[in-house]
Amino acid sequence: MLQLLAAIARKLDIPVDDDGALSVLEQATRPEKPAEQIDRAAARGLTSGHSRS
Repeated sequence: MLQLLAAIARKLDIPVDDDGALSVLEQATRPEKPAEQIDRAAARGLTSGHSRS
């Protein structure tokens, strides 16, 4: 989403600050990373005998 907004801004000749903050936000919002963490946590929960009600 952030990459899309940056591309739109460039297309409209709106200046986009390239101070590194955008790349940090892009890394923080990659959906595959939290999904992997959720999968690992779920696997640990299933194998450790904990159940959720």
